[in-house]
Amino acid sequence: YNGLRISLAYKLQIYKKGTINYYQFLDNKKKQVIQIKSNEIEKIKKENDEPSNNKIRTVEKKVKSMYTEYTYPKYYESWDNNSPVHPNLFGYISSIDILNHYIYKGNRENYDNYNVLVAGCGLGSMCIQYSMLFKKYNNVTIVGIDLSETSLNIARNRIKKYNLNNVKLIEMSLLDLKPEMFGEFDLITCLGVLHHLESPELGLQALKNVLKEDGCMHIMVYGKYGRTGVYQMQDLMKLVNRNVNENN
Repeated sequence: YNGLRISLAYKLQIYKKGTINYYQFLDNKKKQVIQIKSNEIEKIKKENDEPSNNKIRTVEKKVKSMYTEYTYPKYYESWDNNSPVHPNLFGYISSIDILNHYIYKGNRENYDNYNVLVAGCGLGSMCIQYSMLFKKYNNVTIVGIDLSETSLNIARNRIKKYNLNNVKLIEMSLLDLKPEMFGEFDLITCLGVLHHLESPELGLQALKNVLKEDGCMHIMVYGKYGRTGVYQMQDLMKLVNRNVNENN
């Protein structure tokens, strides 16, 4: 509100003037008292708390640029030496039994017409994994989306090696997902992606919007303690490169 962030201000009192309630704040930065109508407070909070679309897309462009130039992880052809036999991939959901046990409490036997979304599919490992897992079922669709065309090109070549015809790969932002694009999904996997967004909450909501009512999501975000050492190394790199322009 005219440069005032509500979260940085200290509320002094509420008073009434005519039929309008006013909040009186002390702006800690400017050291002055500011009066704001009560019906404007929620609007101000929303403007302060929600990132603008421009900021969201700016962050997204940086993420896209990084993963387009540097795929993660680095791809090695040896991963697929045994194609088209099932690859030895690491997957949290590595069998139908695990999915059935944790999600369906052992009650699901048929996965015909099952729809899977891998949001942030990268080099395609999870798409390959899921396609193999559901191979004996009919009309199963695996959709993989990612911002990096470089990663997607590698994923497309890998999928050809395994002769998989039920995987769709699309270059797009998960924030742009809508039910009318691919329908709703029974299972959504999003590993190591949401924390890269300006607003992880908006990303989670976008995924929820394309999830079936009885669907499930498999989410992983970076953990503070699980990445001990990584963050310290990043801090060290920032110190070493403190005079380097981040755009270079």
